[in-house]
Amino acid sequence: MLFQNFLKLPTNLWGIPTTQEARPTRDTSYQGLLGHRAWMALDPAIRERFAKRHDHRAFYGTMRRVALSPGGRVLALISRLFGSSLFPGTGRDIVTLIAVDGGAGDAAGHWERSYLLPAGHRFTVHSTKRLDAQDGLLECLGRGFVMKLDLRAEHDALHFVSTGYEWRCGPLCIALPDALSPGATHVVHRELGGGRFRFSLSITHPWFGLLAFQEGDFFEREA
Repeated sequence: MLFQNFLKLPTNLWGIPTTQEARPTRDTSYQGLLGHRAWMALDPAIRERFAKRHDHRAFYGTMRRVALSPGGRVLALISRLFGSSLFPGTGRDIVTLIAVDGGAGDAAGHWERSYLLPAGHRFTVHSTKRLDAQDGLLECLGRGFVMKLDLRAEHDALHFVSTGYEWRCGPLCIALPDALSPGATHVVHRELGGGRFRFSLSITHPWFGLLAFQEGDFFEREA
């Protein structure tokens, strides 16, 4: 009897979520995550980029500024273990190509940013996002690590704001403490008009401050 009662003890003794509990499902689209009113308030050009599945789209532009702190350089090196999700260099006016496959209308979307470097070299970072029925928008970082994202809308901008990091393996799900995570990530897609948009990214750690910052302007390349 004592052994049977022991088996009924909660497994989450330390308050750390270890499994994915059943939760209500969510609309797996950007419009569903934002809500109709916020979605319709966005600039039509932003809605067009994120509203439907695109087999392949390519954008061309220049990263006007790419900065890393010493801690950011360490983070960029670590990210290479998970598939290179952060550019390890710094500089200004770096020509950059963005390729998108399987856009927002799909359960998954894959982004590649290629930074064109001197002597014909390039460095490509990868970003895979999933529209999850339970957790909303997730960015898959590799090796089972995911970043949970919240969407926020302004008329001329769509914001992607991290709300936490987790490690997942099958049904197992362990939330990372803020101090052990890469930091708060904030990505902004801002419409500039004339088919152009501004991309900005910042990563801020609670102990080490701003680790990474990027900002550049892009337009769609004709096929």
